[in-house]
Parts: sequence; C-alpha cells; structure tokens
Amino acid sequence: MTYEVEAGPLTTDEAEWIFRIESDMTTPEVDISVWKSDGSILELRNCISLRYNFYGGWRNVKLLSSGECRKIRDCCILKVNDLEVFL
Repeated sequence: MTYEVEAGPLTTDEAEWIFRIESDMTTPEVDISVWKSDGSILELRNCISLRYNFYGGWRNVKLLSSGECRKIRDCCILKVNDLEVFL
C-alpha cells in the first residue's frame, strides 16, 4: 500500500513512521534533544511547545519540571521522544 504526497509515493513503513512522529509532536509533553552552538547536545525532558514561528524557524518551549522557558531553533532539533528528526 502506498500514499501519495507532493514528493512522491510513500511506502506503508514510511507513512507509519511519519504518523508516529506527528502523533508524538501533538502530545502535550515531549522530550527533545537539541544541538547547542558549541556542538554539545542539550536534553530537554518533559517540555511543551508554547509558541512557534514558522518563518523564523524557532519555537519557545517550557520545561514543566522547572518552569524554565527556552527559545530553540527548529534546525537544531535532533530527536523528539527518542526518534531522530530529519529536516
């Protein structure tokens, strides 16, 4: 079974993977791994997305455990809930 998208047909496995990523992003709390400017990886656990700027390519996230808010660039997101992100 395949699904048509603008880039071409997807296999069932690819469609299931995309569905899994989208469903993880719609859950209220997520774990995010982000590259920092010095090359190290920052692990943000149990956070929610507050604001998203499509044209700027950044989002504000809030860590629920500490209440801290952070501004992160989408291109620096490495993983969401331990699933690698390919931009």
